[in-house]
Amino acid sequence: MILGLANQGSAVDRIALVIGNSKYPEGNELPNPANDAKALAKSLRDLDFTVIEKTDLASGELGEAILEFHHQISPSTEVALFFFAGHGIQIDGINYLLPIGKFEAAFQVKSSATKADEVLAAMEEAGAKRNVVVLDSCRNNPFSRSIRRGVRGGTAQEGLTPMDRPPVGTLIAFSTKAGATADDGNGTNSPYTETLLEALEDRPASGLELKKLFSDVAARVYKKTKQDPAIYSSGSFAEYYLVPGEAGPGGTDTAKMANTAETKRLEKENEKLKQQLAEINRKLEDGKITNELVEQLKTLQTRMEEIDQKMQEPKTEFGGLTQVTPAPPPVMNTQRSVSPFMFPHSDSQLLSDSELSGLDSDALWIARNEIFARRGYIFQTTRGQTLARKLGEAYQGYTSDQDAIYSQFNEVEKANVEKIQRYEGR
Repeated sequence: MILGLANQGSAVDRIALVIGNSKYPEGNELPNPANDAKALAKSLRDLDFTVIEKTDLASGELGEAILEFHHQISPSTEVALFFFAGHGIQIDGINYLLPIGKFEAAFQVKSSATKADEVLAAMEEAGAKRNVVVLDSCRNNPFSRSIRRGVRGGTAQEGLTPMDRPPVGTLIAFSTKAGATADDGNGTNSPYTETLLEALEDRPASGLELKKLFSDVAARVYKKTKQDPAIYSSGSFAEYYLVPGEAGPGGTDTAKMANTAETKRLEKENEKLKQQLAEINRKLEDGKITNELVEQLKTLQTRMEEIDQKMQEPKTEFGGLTQVTPAPPPVMNTQRSVSPFMFPHSDSQLLSDSELSGLDSDALWIARNEIFARRGYIFQTTRGQTLARKLGEAYQGYTSDQDAIYSQFNEVEKANVEKIQRYEGR
């Protein structure tokens, strides 16, 4: 989450900003984006989304729409979804969403268009539990080619550049693979949006799960058109059902009620345990490390593990019910001077520009991920496991749930992760 201004306006569980830009000037019109936006807005409203629907936005209007969207998102929002249909272009490795207007040079695009990363930053700052960005852009049209020929002061390329480092809790869906253009389609809607609309209308017995939805859409689009949609997702993007599945083996209404009641009870107990853990953390941070306190910590962790196991027991899944993950153990690093961490103070002091500016991409990756490691994140990749071995006894893996780890971060850790990510994006 980016630290910033507080949200203005009331929070909603499901919020979407849907934009379709069609009326580009001088023969560069796109027939379908406005239709795509209208149809998708209706489909999302049927799924209980609050929808901000916009078409044919000029530069300033596009920014205003994103700000309005930002104001309606809060940390209690289950899903925030951004959809853009229209022209998109990459210049010098940065993706731009083009407002209605004429563009003949790179500086025009850079000053008037909206960076896709800015949309991500706005959503991340607002703090929804899950962010979804859908870009049905890079339409197959002479407009993008004319920009490439006429652009000066930058290198414009076909299609969008990959966005393979999405923020925590984020899924990004491209209507086609990076570096390629997508068909606008011969019908009322683009092939991608048409398929997305069909998938949203489906009501599979297993339920309409958000991440699987976009995976299925990508497969269907490729099968129909050979256009190959790309999906970028953070490991922390939690499972969520837009429509609940039918009851499972024990799944009567009574079973559903029992599952829900048990889940709420466990969640309530887990919240109390987290408060106790926070109190133990404060004492440990003050240097009050006693045998009694360590025993209390062990007992607390044992019970939280029991809760975790109970939450993972087979039961019917309904409407985005999420698993409670126990909080990771506190950090008890009492020998900072010999710490194996690159920045042993990154949990208590803001990292400076001088500390980060000279680091290469590998070092920045280590600096960011050691913050997660310190809090007990279990790495799944070879690269992460190598880091864990390097940290030795200072590392105690606890959970592979990145959201659970992030929820334990203090404000300094959050700020440092975000600052490192900005350096990584340069």
